[in-house]
Amino acid sequence: MKKFIVVVALLALVAGSAFAGVTTATKLQSQANYPGVLVPGSVIGMGTFVTDLSIMSNVALLEVVDGDAYGLTVLKSDLGTFAASVAENSLLGLGWATALDGMNVAAMIQYGVVTDGTELKDEVLAAPLTLTSNYNQTLDLTLGAALQGDMPMDLSLNFGLAGTEAVAKDYATDKSITEITTTTVSVMNIGAAARMGLGDGLKAVLDVNYLMGSSSVKAKEADTSSVTEGSLLSVAALIGKDIKASESLTVKIASGVEVASDSVVMNTAKGATTSYSLVDGDSSTGIVIPFNFAVEGKLNETWSVSSGVEARLLAASFGAENVIEDNTSSSTKVYRTSSSLNILDPLTLVPVTYVGYAIGTTAKIGDLTLDLNVNPGILMNGPEFISGNGVTLNTDLAVVYNWK
Repeated sequence: MKKFIVVVALLALVAGSAFAGVTTATKLQSQANYPGVLVPGSVIGMGTFVTDLSIMSNVALLEVVDGDAYGLTVLKSDLGTFAASVAENSLLGLGWATALDGMNVAAMIQYGVVTDGTELKDEVLAAPLTLTSNYNQTLDLTLGAALQGDMPMDLSLNFGLAGTEAVAKDYATDKSITEITTTTVSVMNIGAAARMGLGDGLKAVLDVNYLMGSSSVKAKEADTSSVTEGSLLSVAALIGKDIKASESLTVKIASGVEVASDSVVMNTAKGATTSYSLVDGDSSTGIVIPFNFAVEGKLNETWSVSSGVEARLLAASFGAENVIEDNTSSSTKVYRTSSSLNILDPLTLVPVTYVGYAIGTTAKIGDLTLDLNVNPGILMNGPEFISGNGVTLNTDLAVVYNWK
C-alpha cells in the first residue's frame, strides 16, 4: 500500500534464530519484482503490513535500488521490536511492534521535509528576474494487527499526506516585485489491506487505496486563483504460493487482478468571474492481470541464486470521455465511451502487457549478507564499456548485518 516510498531493504536468514529473516528489495528485484506483500518479513511488504516488524530479527542494512539509497535498523527488546529507517528526500521512519495475547500490533510513522530554490537572473543587468523557493513535506502513518491461528491474518490501515509549495517572485529591472505566484500541490492517500495465510504455502492479499490530489495556483498582484482536482481508486487482489521443490530449491508463483479507476480532472479558475474546465476529461477503469514466477536455489552454504519472470497477461481499459457544456458550471456529461485491450502506457507508448525477467545472487558470510540484482540486459548486450549499448553494469545491491 503505500505507493510513494523508495524501495530498498535488507535480508538475512539466520539458521536457528527464533525470528524470520528480512527479504531485501534487491532480492525481490532479482526475482522479477515478485510482490513483496506476499512475502512476510520483506521490507517492501513492511510498507503495507507493518506487523512484519514483529517477525524480523535484529538487522542493520544499507540498500541501493535504481539509484536510491535506503537504510533500516531493527532491534528486538523486552519492550517490543523497534525500527528506524531513512530514505531519499530526508524521509525518516520510526516503527514499533509487540506481541499481545493471540495477536501482534504495530505502527510506523514516516516524515520528511525538503527545501530548495532556484534563481533566474539577468546577467547583463545583474538583477534577479524570478526567485523560486520550494517546500516539500511528506507524512505517512501505518497501523497494523496480525491475528494468529490456523489461518493467520494481517490487517493494515494507512494514511498518507504529501505536499509541495512553490513561491515564485517576479522582479522588474529596478528590483521591484511585479508578481508573487504560489503553487501548492497536495496528495492524500487512504488505504486498507489484508493478508491471509491459507496453509500449505498459499497466501492471499487484498489491498485498497483511495488517492485524492489537488493543485492550486494563486497570483497575488493579478488577484487570480486556479484549483485543479482529481481522484483515483485502486484495488489489488493477489494470491501466491511457495513450493519447496527440494531442500535447496524454492519455487514461487503469484497472480491476481489489479483494478484502477480515476475521475475527471477539473479546473476551477477564479478572477473577475469563476469558470470551469476539464484538464483531463477521461474517466476510466483499467484492469491488469499480473503473473510472477520465481525460483531461488541454494548452491552451497555461502551462495544462492534467484531468478524470475514477470508478465502482465492482460491489460484492458474501459472509460468515458466527458465534456462541459457551460464553463460557468462544474457539471459534466458523457461525450463518448471507449474500451481497449493491450493498452499503451500514456508516457512511454509501450504496451502495458509485457514480459520481463531478472537474475541475482546472494552471498552469506557469517552474520553478513550481500544481495545483488544483475541487470539482465548485460546477459544479451554486455556492459556498456564492451557493447556501447547503454547497458550499465551497476545495478541493485543490499548489504545486511544480522545478529541474534
